[in-house]
Amino acid sequence: MDIKKLLISTVVAFAAMFLLGFLWHTELMANFYQNNPGEIGDIDRESPKIIFIGLGYFSLALVMSYLYPKGAAKDNNIMDGVKFGAIMGFVWIVPLLSVLYGASTVFSKTLVFGDGIYHIVEGAIAGALIAMIYRKGNDNSGGEE
Repeated sequence: MDIKKLLISTVVAFAAMFLLGFLWHTELMANFYQNNPGEIGDIDRESPKIIFIGLGYFSLALVMSYLYPKGAAKDNNIMDGVKFGAIMGFVWIVPLLSVLYGASTVFSKTLVFGDGIYHIVEGAIAGALIAMIYRKGNDNSGGEE
């Protein structure tokens, strides 16, 4: 395993997902989230606990960066990274949102669907970046080193 690529891809994927998440949730789609609350209404914190949001994204980026080379094709092409990231986005968000929707009144169906799609796309972008990092400087190898 190439520790340098693991660390770089973790930091890059973390930064991308964290920044995309900020832009998506607070700038681009803030009205969507406000207009589609669950039955209990607005659940947003007055002041988000950024450290926990960061910890969540960092742990996801680390897991993605660790797993990617274990199943990557030898050429580490970007589309493989996109597919990997989309699958990871699906794996982490769809079960979580489905369980929360089924067990509570926190989210509406519309919010679950919209947020689920967003996180799958977000994962795809992170996966593409991870593939690019694993490919860089090593165009003819993939998988474990």
